Amino acid sequence: MNDSADGNNDDFYRAGASPYKAVLMGIISGLIILGNIFNIAVILYNENLRTVSGSFMVALASADLGLGIFVVPFTVQTTLEGVWTYPDRVCQYVGFMSSTFTLSSIFLLMDLSIDRYVSIAKPIEYYSERQ
Repeated sequence: MNDSADGNNDDFYRAGASPYKAVLMGIISGLIILGNIFNIAVILYNENLRTVSGSFMVALASADLGLGIFVVPFTVQTTLEGVWTYPDRVCQYVGFMSSTFTLSSIFLLMDLSIDRYVSIAKPIEYYSERQ
């Protein structure tokens, strides 16, 4: 019996997981976590990078790392299965964490660009305040 006339097209909109999509998303989420850990380690290890800009970069990498650890796994699983399988409370948590880490990244980029602008526009004042 053809039940397409009842308006229920849930199977049509369900994405489903292809093995290629699963592998690609797994690689991307692994690179998010490893790349940001590597970025933080390099800046903290190298004394020449321990500057104001370096501290902004560590904070930015930390925000991206938080996004990769606390948000991306839920998003990947939902994308692969095509449906949200977690409780509503987890949905609120993921939405809150996603917004928090994204906004912190935006504000950190804004702070970094203001810092760079001041260092270029007023170099004498900028560097005299740093010493």
